[in-house]
This record gives sequence, C-alpha cells and structure tokens, in this order.
Amino acid sequence: MKYSLTYFLAFILSAVMALSFRNVQLVVEFFQNVSYKLLQGGVMISCLFALLTTVGSVASLRRKGTFFKTFLKTIIWGILSMVVSVLLSYIMSVIFPTFMNVDFASSPSDIIDSGMTSAYDLFSDGGLFSSPYKLLLLIVALSYLIGYFTKPDLDVIRPAYIVLNSFTEIGFRFARFMARVYNFALFFIGTFWFMSIGFQSVGKEVRNLLIILFIGALVLLFVVYPLMYLTRSHFQRKTAFALTFSSLSIALSSFFTRNVLFSIPSEEVVLRHENGIPKKNAASMTPFLTLCARPGVAFVSFVVVFIIAKYNDYAVNISAYFTLPFIVLALSGASALMHPGLEVLFVVTTSLNAIGIESKDYAMILFAILPLVSSISSMIDTGASFFGVAALGVQETELFVNVR
Repeated sequence: MKYSLTYFLAFILSAVMALSFRNVQLVVEFFQNVSYKLLQGGVMISCLFALLTTVGSVASLRRKGTFFKTFLKTIIWGILSMVVSVLLSYIMSVIFPTFMNVDFASSPSDIIDSGMTSAYDLFSDGGLFSSPYKLLLLIVALSYLIGYFTKPDLDVIRPAYIVLNSFTEIGFRFARFMARVYNFALFFIGTFWFMSIGFQSVGKEVRNLLIILFIGALVLLFVVYPLMYLTRSHFQRKTAFALTFSSLSIALSSFFTRNVLFSIPSEEVVLRHENGIPKKNAASMTPFLTLCARPGVAFVSFVVVFIIAKYNDYAVNISAYFTLPFIVLALSGASALMHPGLEVLFVVTTSLNAIGIESKDYAMILFAILPLVSSISSMIDTGASFFGVAALGVQETELFVNVR
C-alpha cells in the first residue's frame, strides 16, 4: 500500500502547485514540456520492461503446463470486463435518463478553449496511427512466441530458460526502482493535468455527462471489478479490500497520464510485491490485458454515443438499444492500436457514422471533452487489467503472501 500513499501525496502536491502557478505562462510551459518528456520516457520504459519480463514468464507458464489455460482465461476476462462495462452503461442510461439529457446545441467558448488545446496535444507525438501500442504489441507477440518454445523440457534449453528467468527478476527489480521514481514523474504530469484540464470550466452543457461517467467509473472500480475478483478468490473480503486500495494508485496514474502503458511496471510491481501475485502471471498477463481489454473505452464511448443518439432522437428506435452495444464493443477492441488518448474519439465518431449520425456535427464538443473522457477511460482500463491479473493469478499461490 506504500505506493498508493506516495502516489496520492504526489497528486495532492501537483494540485497545490497547479493552483499556485496555473496563471504563470512560463511555469505552465515548463511543466508541459517536462511532463511530455516523462510520459514518452515512461512508455518506452514499459516496453523495455515487457521485453525483459514477458519471455521468461511465458516460459514459466509452459513449464508449469498452465499456459493455454491462463491465456484462455485472460481472453475471457478481457471480453467479460468489456461486456460488463457496456452493460453497466446501458443500465445507467435506463435508470438515470435525466443525466442523459445533454444539450449539444451550443458549444460555449470556455468549453472549447479548455479542451481544444489539450485535445490537440494528443496528436503531438506523430498522428493518429503512430501508436506505441504497436511497439508493445510486437514485443508481446514475439515474447509469447519465444517463451512458448523455451519450455525447459530438454537439457539444451534449460540454460536459456534460466537466463530468461533471471532477466525477469532483473526486470522486476528495475520496475521497483522505477515505481519509486514515478512519484516525481507523476508530480510533473499531474501538475500539468491540473493546469490544462483540472481547474478549467467545462460548462453546464456537459456537466451531466461528466457526472454520469465519474459515477460509472467509481461503480466499476469499487463494486463491479472487486465482485468479479471475489468470485475467483472464494470471497476473501479482506484481500479484496486490500487489492482495491492498491489499485487506486495505478488507476490514478492512468487517469492523469491518459495512457495505460505508462503504469504497466508499477502495476506489475504492486501486484507481485504488495499482493503476492506470482511474477509469471503478472508479467505475462498484464501487457496482454492492457493491449486487448478496453472496458473503459467501451463504457465511456457507449455513454457518449448514447447521449448523442438520444439528442438526435435516434435512441427512440428500439433497435438502437441492441445495435449500439455491439458496435461499441467491436470498435473498442479495435481501438487498441490507436494513438493513446484518441481511442474514445475513434470509437465515438465511427459509431455515430455507423448509425447514420454525422459525427462532424459534434466535432467541437467531442474535442472539448476528449481530455477528461480519455482520463476516465484510461483509469477504468487499468483497473480492469489490475483486477483481472489478480483474479487469474490468485490461485497460483497463497493469497497475498508478501513477496520480497
């Protein structure tokens, strides 16, 4: 739990710093430049960490004979988490119809000014399809392939397996060091987030949307995913509480960075060293779930698309209630290769076009709310990955033995 406490402290200090200097342009530009460099460096570190740890972890699963079963359960968890997230957004749209009444007729200048710059910044790393997800996908695919054939069932392969397992341990030691360094990185990133987004006015026109998204995120992180975990841990309530508290630091890291890749090393370190999940499970499943399971994107996108569809009187058609979830689920899975921060924009615009609504009519308002909704979706994605790895790895050892 020490990572959660230090990360919380970093975010509190970043909020104080932003409040004190948000009107000083020189300070804002300094934090902007530093946060971008730290974010880019953190993503590259995550890719390096996956390269060091995934091969040996997959080989260990092959040695235990649990690779295929673990891989299949990981896929099931990813699909189930996305379905549950869309189902929750569907239920909320029926139970709380008042919050679904958002006025898109006007886009006040304060909304646009507070959102357009931050949304534009998401393109700064090279465009829509220059995604670091592709690099991680290549690393994970090669790691799975090499690890699969490094099963130590022959004498000639055992030395290679020992070396790869040593690299895995080196990777986790490196990640423990970086998890401490991230305290300082998250201070800079969080400060710029508060300066550019957190303390800006969003206007009453989209307030209901943000309220429903935050409520849904809290329900998923504190109720739905812990309950899904409990079904796998034989309803160990104490361990579920500890896991929930541990997940907060990782979820908040993704919230402020708007990038699920940044927190991969910290996520695996917290899973192993604070919650006793075996390293072979944490290192092999976390990158895969991070890439393929996007329940946060699905949840946020469905709510936004549903609200716009209702505003256009499209939702009165009963077929929309059955068509939209499948469209959003399919596109959310495909968004894994998009540029970080643009997944929701891709799913929303494509879904609107698919149901016959011109997405360009809502481009301004979508860009305005994009930074906040991307933060929420990244937070949910990381939380789902965290609970998924814990749920699938909990049967490999005694629950939450402190690994040192």
